[in-house]
Amino acid sequence: MDEPATIVLKASLEAVKQARDFVALTFSAWGLEDHLARTVISELATNAVKHGSLPDDPVVVRAHLREDGCPMLEVWDRSDALPVVRPFDLVSENGRGLQLMQALVRHWGTRPLNEGGKVVWAVLEARPIEMNGRPPMTAIRPAPCMGNGPDLRF
Repeated sequence: MDEPATIVLKASLEAVKQARDFVALTFSAWGLEDHLARTVISELATNAVKHGSLPDDPVVVRAHLREDGCPMLEVWDRSDALPVVRPFDLVSENGRGLQLMQALVRHWGTRPLNEGGKVVWAVLEARPIEMNGRPPMTAIRPAPCMGNGPDLRF
C-alpha cells in the first residue's frame, strides 16, 4: 500500500478550500470521482478549523486508498473534543454538516492522537471517473469496498 497523500494546513477559513483542492487532485490521480469526497472533506476541515483548532494551528489532511479499494479521508486537529451529530433542526442555521456527511459515506469515526488531539476519518465508495457515461480505460476499478472499520496501518 502506498503512503497516504498528506497536506498540513494552517487553521483558517482558506484551509477548507485548500483541503478540497488537495482531495480533488488526489482523487483525480487515482482515477476516482471527487464530488462526494470534496463535500466530506469540506465538512471535516471546517469542523477542524472552527471547533478543533486555534488560529494558525496545524490541521493535517490525509487521503489514502485502503486495501479494499475504498478511499479514506482523515483530518487531524489539536482538540480532544469529539464531533457531535446534532438532532435535525429545521430552525437552526448550522449543525447539519455531520448529518449530511454521515449520509454520504460508508462509515466514519474518530480516534485519539498520542500527542493530543484527534483524527476524524471517513470511508467513501470508490467511484471511477466517467466520461460520456463510461469509465476511462485507465481508471482504477477497485473491488467493492469491504469491512466496516478504518484501515489503521500507517
